Amino acid sequence: MYLNTSIQTLGRAPVAALLLTLGMTFGAPSLAFNELNEAQTWIYDTAHLANTTEGQVIEYRYENQIKGQETIEDSVSLSVAKTYDEGKRDVSLEFLSDARRLPFPDFTAFRGNPVIIATLEHIAQNLAEQSGGGVLSFRNRIRDGLVKEVAISQENSQLNDASIDTTVLRFRPFIDDPRVGRQPEYSNAEFSIAFSEAVPGGVVSVAVESTTDKDFFYRQTVSIK
Repeated sequence: MYLNTSIQTLGRAPVAALLLTLGMTFGAPSLAFNELNEAQTWIYDTAHLANTTEGQVIEYRYENQIKGQETIEDSVSLSVAKTYDEGKRDVSLEFLSDARRLPFPDFTAFRGNPVIIATLEHIAQNLAEQSGGGVLSFRNRIRDGLVKEVAISQENSQLNDASIDTTVLRFRPFIDDPRVGRQPEYSNAEFSIAFSEAVPGGVVSVAVESTTDKDFFYRQTVSIK
């Protein structure tokens, strides 16, 4: 068992702290880097929400597969409350449900799609809880993975029986980690983020998968419906 999705619902104060941490860790790193690389630009400095309209609700499916356990299915929704120039939007995010729900405050005048940072935060919390490590360490490894070697490819993907052009980022942030890098369930964890102008909100999927040639550990995906 590697990923535990039963995250306790947070109160208002922890949620505010979580959002601050997200902004510092997964948010736009203007204070941490003088110049964004290509992968960071896709995540932090691209107007993913520019093709959305006021009142629009974007639905995503959540799937969590863990070795030896039944697949967990849930949903994520992003609601657009107000539009601004330069592709900015006021949006609210419903991330999972019931005991798995991870609450977030509303995002004001946001350019990027917050589904990305919410999913990365969810993954970091799951991995930290299961490994017994600190969530900040996992957040930092994921963030730092975007600074190092990220494979970026232009691909043709299938979505609801349609073919769409996508840009896909892939990276393995734990492969050289001195604490968990020797454990195959972490060293083999590959993150992928797929973007496309063909879908509202610009994000096709955010996923992590850990497998070897002989074994499957886990797969967690948030993908547009």
